[in-house]
Amino acid sequence: MAKTGGLFSGERFPRLAGLDSAGVDGAHISPWSSHQLNSVPNGICLCKQCHWGFDNGLLKLAFDSTASAYVLSIPKGIKAVAKVANFDLQPFLNNSGKVPSNRLPKNRSLWPSPAYLDELNAIPLVE
Repeated sequence: MAKTGGLFSGERFPRLAGLDSAGVDGAHISPWSSHQLNSVPNGICLCKQCHWGFDNGLLKLAFDSTASAYVLSIPKGIKAVAKVANFDLQPFLNNSGKVPSNRLPKNRSLWPSPAYLDELNAIPLVE
């Protein structure tokens, strides 16, 4: 059976007999709506909760070139908005920090593109 785990959480949600789909999605880094770019380096495998959080800016993925590692964080603006709304960020905070390398494809050419992440992260989502 293939690995079917989310990059951020590491949890496995494979498709089970009798279910329509797996519990993970292929998420675009550069949005499909503006880039129409379907390529593995423009995608990450995420559980549905993390996909929602990533698409809405609750989760920020960046590449630290010095450490050659991906780092997941929650932007300060999101923390402030969540506090006002009494929104529990704990499920996302649990995944913050360096992403373990064993969650990434063995073939480094299939890793999420640092350039696409830099472009995405340059867009302010919450002031």
